[in-house]
This record gives sequence, C-alpha cells and structure tokens, in this order.
Amino acid sequence: CAWADYDNDSYVDLMITHPAGFVGAALPNHLLHNDGAGRFTKILNSDVTTGTAPYTVGIWSDYDDDGDNDLFIGAGPVNRTGLDFLYQNQFKETGSATLTRISNGPIAAELRDGQNFNWIDYDNDGDLDCYVTNYSGGSGALVNHMYRNDNGVFTKITTGDIVNDRDTSLGNIWADFDNDGDLDCFVTNEAGSPNRYYDNNGDGTFSRFTGLAMLTKAGSNNNAGATAGDYDNDGDLDLFVNGNGQAYALFRNDSNNGSHWLQIDCRGTLSNRAAIGAKVRALATILGQRVWQRREISAQNGFNSHNSLRVHFGLGDATRIDSLVIVWPSGNTKIMTNIAVDQILTITEEIPAGALRADFTASQFEGIPPLTVQFEDFSSFDLNAPITTWAWDFDNDGQSDAQQQSPEWTYTEPGKYTVALTVSNGAATHTIVRDHFISVLQFSKPALGELATEVSAAQGASWVDYDGDNDLDLFITNAQNQNNALYANNGGAFTKILEGPLVTDG
Repeated sequence: CAWADYDNDSYVDLMITHPAGFVGAALPNHLLHNDGAGRFTKILNSDVTTGTAPYTVGIWSDYDDDGDNDLFIGAGPVNRTGLDFLYQNQFKETGSATLTRISNGPIAAELRDGQNFNWIDYDNDGDLDCYVTNYSGGSGALVNHMYRNDNGVFTKITTGDIVNDRDTSLGNIWADFDNDGDLDCFVTNEAGSPNRYYDNNGDGTFSRFTGLAMLTKAGSNNNAGATAGDYDNDGDLDLFVNGNGQAYALFRNDSNNGSHWLQIDCRGTLSNRAAIGAKVRALATILGQRVWQRREISAQNGFNSHNSLRVHFGLGDATRIDSLVIVWPSGNTKIMTNIAVDQILTITEEIPAGALRADFTASQFEGIPPLTVQFEDFSSFDLNAPITTWAWDFDNDGQSDAQQQSPEWTYTEPGKYTVALTVSNGAATHTIVRDHFISVLQFSKPALGELATEVSAAQGASWVDYDGDNDLDLFITNAQNQNNALYANNGGAFTKILEGPLVTDG
C-alpha cells in the first residue's frame, strides 16, 4: 500500500495493489480517497481500480514536477514480461485528479518484469531520475533499468554494474549511506541472487561494493524489501532488511568517516501532517563544488517498505547549508539560509498571511438515536487573522444550528446527515461540506402478524422464499422439544405455517 495526497486536498489517500495469481483470489486494486476526519471513499471509476493483473508495488511521485502526485505500479508477472502500469495525474491540468495511463516514452513502452519503481535525483541535477527492479521474466534473470532525466527527456543507462547485474531483484532503496552528498542504491534479491550495494561515484556512475554485512549475512540472497533510517540518531543511515527466516536483519551504520549531515522532520499544517509529498532541496559546497541535492518525502519507495520520513542529506566536507528549500504539498514554500550541519531539525509549515481553511472532525460517526456527537473544529488560519465566527449546519437544511467553535449536537431521528462548517475571520470565509457524515440507525420490532408475539426457544434461523412469491419467509429451529417454526411473509406481516413435517416433527 502507498499513501499520498493525490488530489491536493491536504488528506493522504491510500492505494492498495493486489498481485493477481500470487495472493488468494484475483482482485482489482483499491484506491481509497480520504474524505477527512478518518473517512474514506472507494474510487471505482478509475483505470487503476478496474481489471486484475499481477500488480506489484505501487509508489506515488511527482515525476514531472507539475505539483501533483503520479502513480507507478510494476507489472510483476514473474513468468513473463509485460508493460508496467504508469499513470500521470491530471489534477494540475484539469482540476480533477484523474489518473491517465502513460503509454509512450522509453519507461512506459519497455517490456519488463517490473517490481519496484523509484524516482530519485541520483545525479544532483534537480530533476527526478527513474530506477526499476526486474525479476526473472521467465527466461532467466533480467537486468534492472535506470533512466536519467534531462529536463523531461529520459535516457536509458546501459553501462555499469547497476544496470547489468542479472539478478532476481525485488526491491531498491536509495539513500546517502556514506554522507558524501549523493544517493547510493541498495537492491534486495531473492532466489539465490545476492543483495547488491552500489556506491554513487558522484559523476553519474556507480561502483558495486562487496563484503558488506548486508551482502554476506546468511539469508542475504533471499530478501524482499528494505528501509533506511537513522535509528540511533548519529547522523548516518542504518538499514533494516526484511525476508523469511535468517533473511531479515538490522544493520547499524558505523561508517564514522567524518562527513557531515543534516536531517529534517517536516510537519505539515495546511499540508498533511506527515508532509508526504514534500520536496526538499539543500545547497552546500562539497569538495569545492556548489551542489544542490533533492529529496521527496515518500510513504512507499521500497518493495513493500519505505525509508524513514525524516529527510536526510549527506554533506561531505560542507560545514554549512547555504540554502534549504521546502516545497510543501500545499504549494507553500519555505526558504532557510546559513544552517549549521550535523543536527536534526523539526520544521513546521508556516501558514501564509490571510490563509483560512475550514476543517472538523467528530467524536463518532454512527449510532442509534438519540445520538449525541461532539464536533471539533480543526480549521487552519493565519494567526494574525484569527477565526471570529463559526456556523455549523448539522442537517443540511441551510440553517445555522450552532455558533460555538466545537459544539455538541444530538440527532433524534434516523437518517444520513450532511454536515457543513463555515468559518470567518471578518474579511474572508471558507466552508467545508461533508456529505453523509453522520449515520443515525434505528431498528424496530415488527408489530404485524404472529411473529411479533411468538415466544419460542429459537436456536437458529434462516431467510428463504419458500413459496416463491418474491419475499423472504422465515424458518426458525427450536430447542427444548419444541417444533420448528415457519412463517410466511405476506407483505411484511408474518403468518405461522402449522401443517407439514417441517413444523410438526418436534
């Protein structure tokens, strides 16, 4: 599964892929739109969620830098090759978060046994390059694929071990493990293929390392995914590798090579709280060269795994960050300068001047009457222009039912209720409407026919249209030497059937 805010409404949505032929019955993918307040709606009218295929890992990334998250799913047939499932998000172009399948270009048109896509800036030129792992393809191991992005033009890289090792690859993760200012690559393999570590040489090429613990440990030729994160807060990235039996292991990074670093915990306000989808760039002078590095906060960038959401930059011999730029998912931009190295920063998204956005949640969403619900205001606003009025419409009648910030409301009648909140700062207003937000349920005991007054020792019951009149009749099995009972449904009133062995054989 992969989380991202694909329609830019500040709530992270969820994509769940289903590998047909590998896990249970063949099912389509699931795309769940986050409606806010913990409510999700299943999206059914998308190419992403129709049909079945051996889909592998789905990842979101704004590969074309147009301000919305695109989707990439490996074809993953294992016993053959096929076209991967790559989708461009049309939100910025049309205002609707429609995912349109990409069919042209070298990445989309190439047949492969695709497993795990990754979008990274491995050459530090400011745009996102592509790496995708291949499995067997049914005809022996395949090489993995890398595409360099040169201002929107993708060139397939064909030289170097990183694109010529023939393994049975599943995952790939990218991180600056040696803190030298560029992204290295760790590839997980199974079926007897050894894991691979490729060190970035800083000139667009990679060196394959051997002898590292995560390459030689027992079981290291039977791994699925991996995740990088600095669990001991010492400035370098540690590695956890998953797999069966001896395959999984935690590896602490003890490089201690004197290189500097910076880590950042990003906290969204107008954007989603985890800042998933944020783009972070850092400028520093490394070995005498001014280098811009780029990271994208992702909740799926490995094989069924993702790296720590904490942004990490290796800085080599740089002693200061000249400039740090964060482009939040909301579109807000934060620029900081002259930042000290070797520290962990927490940066919270600033709410811009005049910003106002209504938002709320509720203590419960469903129940029986009388249902008392505590509503809670979660609106965002410029601290210099605070909210002064709240208007709540709890039953979608266009009338204001409460004016407190976080009121309580009791529903006495069954039904589905749409709730709206309008907030104002005196100069501007904003309204959020949540359709069918509260469900009030009610079951009543039928008062018609013999069934309403019957007393029995019922142990089991079944509905069946035994008389073929297109309504459901009820058969009850009784204990304590009582006869079983059959009730014929006559328009909602039930008549007890008294004759026949079905109801007379005690």
